[in-house]
Amino acid sequence: MGISKSLLWLLLGFFLQLNVGCQRDDICPQSTPTTPMLNVSFVDSQDPEIPKPPVNLTVRAVFFDTIIQFRGNESTLRLPLRLDSQATEYEFILNAPAVPEEGEEAPEDISNRDFITFSYTPEQIYTNRACGFKVNFLNLTAQLEGDGTPWINTIIVEEENIENETDTHIIIYH
Repeated sequence: MGISKSLLWLLLGFFLQLNVGCQRDDICPQSTPTTPMLNVSFVDSQDPEIPKPPVNLTVRAVFFDTIIQFRGNESTLRLPLRLDSQATEYEFILNAPAVPEEGEEAPEDISNRDFITFSYTPEQIYTNRACGFKVNFLNLTAQLEGDGTPWINTIIVEEENIENETDTHIIIYH
């Protein structure tokens, strides 16, 4: 009986210390701003007031060889930028082919590929002990490279400092 009472008091003390030892600021609240992504909007080059989603758009991060979006049809897109570099290159593939089912023949590739290099200056900002650092991207520029017949007509940098995810940073006319 004496051992079980001692064990009970020991466990109670352990859990009490565990709860008291964790301070409120050790948890990063969801409301804390984090590293923002690049917001891209696609509009009609003939009528810039009209959002125009690209058809079957696939976006691939060139450095990581990672697909960010596969055959999407949205007029806005959020892209992560590299934190360890001052540039991130993406391949924007319009009319990307579907992946054939097993046993099916691959469809004809009518895709059109453009490459955009986003250049910027990363700025690390200390938020607090629980959340650590966030990175803002300053002096954003965009350089377009097509594959002969680019589908992207113009790229406009709407906001050259990426400090939040609510603003549109890049507008692509196509």
